[in-house]
Amino acid sequence: MKRSLLALAVSTSLVTPAVALADAPKIYGRMDVSLDNVSINNGTDGANNSGSNWAVTGHSSRFGVKGSAELFSNLNAVYKIEWEVDAEGDSETLKARNRYVGLNGGFGTVLLGQMDTPLKTAQGKIDFFGSHAADIKAVIEGELRAKNVVAYVTPKIADSITAKLALIQVEQNEAEGNCDTLLENDGSITGDDCESGLFDAYSASVVFSQGGIYAAIAIDDNVPAKKLKENGRRVDTKRLVLGYKVDAFDLGFLYSTSEEDSAYNKSTDNLEEQTGFILSGSYKIGKTVLKSQYGSSTTEMDNVKDDIDITMIAFGAEQRFTKQTKLYAEYVLLSTDNADHNNGVDEEENTLSVGIQHKF
Repeated sequence: MKRSLLALAVSTSLVTPAVALADAPKIYGRMDVSLDNVSINNGTDGANNSGSNWAVTGHSSRFGVKGSAELFSNLNAVYKIEWEVDAEGDSETLKARNRYVGLNGGFGTVLLGQMDTPLKTAQGKIDFFGSHAADIKAVIEGELRAKNVVAYVTPKIADSITAKLALIQVEQNEAEGNCDTLLENDGSITGDDCESGLFDAYSASVVFSQGGIYAAIAIDDNVPAKKLKENGRRVDTKRLVLGYKVDAFDLGFLYSTSEEDSAYNKSTDNLEEQTGFILSGSYKIGKTVLKSQYGSSTTEMDNVKDDIDITMIAFGAEQRFTKQTKLYAEYVLLSTDNADHNNGVDEEENTLSVGIQHKF
């Protein structure tokens, strides 16, 4: 009996290292929830034009699985699948986030699936209030997680430069008879002029990162609109991002221009155009981080309607206990003049948040 147990122990010790060295997926995620006091004035003259309330709010809480598997020397399969969860419990539906599979090697990385566009990821870490009330998506166009994507990421060049290209497939086919491209911008839906090409919609970026310096340029062409939806179709965006980190200071700047794509919108006479920028800064004192952010954008419509002016001011403080857990308090003022291009409809929203974020 003792010999059998000894043999079993020896065989287990021989097998265990092999199991430990095998490729295994990593389960990860984060919970981010806050208690908010929200005050809103909708800019109208109605009896119920303003009010405030308390709310428990989730901020893109998520979980996922990711990993890689070696196929042979210098070639790996990579994968990731991630879901957003409703942390406050208002809904039981899981929301799809980034999810892809691909190959990684000396040539770079090729991915297929759903993922943030290169223009969106070009923001780097300058958005100090990401997924919260002061997320830059409240001010500017371009924060898109695209579906049906073929993406390529270069290896790092000179240990500082990375380029990305994402081809967003529209997936229209004349044989299906359901194409919705607007021919010659005359408002007619032909049903047989399809966006069937590989490069009909794309996003691209070039990023430089070395030491405390960060710089990026990025473009979107004919991608689905997130904010500029007056004509309901696609948008073209250009983005410049600069970041600088030295000692306890962290500074960021983003400049963005966007316009509805003239070839794939309902109108060519009244296309929305937006110009905006973001300024951010933080200062670290031990495990405490003080941060602020300012954003501004103007959306024009060929001088046919009044301009929409958005202004965002945010202040916050974080107490980081570990790399996984932090408490935070944030105040955000978001004002919109001429909302929906309606003259005199000036909306204002004030949000005070106190919350906790834990990563696992």
